[in-house]
Amino acid sequence: MSIKYKNKDINAIVLDFDGTFYSNKELELKIWSDARKKFIDKMISSSNRADIRATGHEELLTKFVEHSIEIGWENAFVEFGGAARDFHQIADNVTKAEFLKFDQKLTDFLQVLSQNVSVYIFTGSNRKTVIDAIGVLTKELWIPLSDNLLAVDDMKISNKPNIAAYEEMLDVFGIDATEIIFVDDQEVKVNAAANLNLITFLIDENADSAANFELHTPISSLVELQNHLTFE
Repeated sequence: MSIKYKNKDINAIVLDFDGTFYSNKELELKIWSDARKKFIDKMISSSNRADIRATGHEELLTKFVEHSIEIGWENAFVEFGGAARDFHQIADNVTKAEFLKFDQKLTDFLQVLSQNVSVYIFTGSNRKTVIDAIGVLTKELWIPLSDNLLAVDDMKISNKPNIAAYEEMLDVFGIDATEIIFVDDQEVKVNAAANLNLITFLIDENADSAANFELHTPISSLVELQNHLTFE
């Protein structure tokens, strides 16, 4: 069998993990709440910028989140005076599995998808936390092949949303950008993928499935992707 999108053959689907396998903003906030506080504490304590040190915790958190939406979490952390190594030290200790539960619809969709096309995961989280979380979400009925997962601790050149990271991903997976669907929950990251001519879907809980952005197709959850595909 094969998969088509708008009569175009699709040979691979590349998925983000956080906010994509689970697309509930309230849940995502619970998972990352403690880490965000640590990000702010580290920025204030290590930044050489007087404006950062003088800004209140809550105000800085709001600015950090807003800027992260525009340029990505790690890039925003560095721009606000933090160091990339500190960002990863904090982010790598975020556990997700304990907040998640088995998702039958997601598991069924991933199984069907994998029977028809190569499925890859390209994530800014570390490998172990992603594998543990997927094990909970699918009761280990669907686990990505080791070679089909590219996590932040696997990256050699850069990280999302930097273009070099996407080029590295294509090279590592050995796939052609023009035959790929890429799914993420952050617009800055699907923008980067679109710049390399990947077909992009943006996950947004409040997405109108009938609407289309200029570059990306909005979907409210990963499972909704199946409504846009033709299985032959």
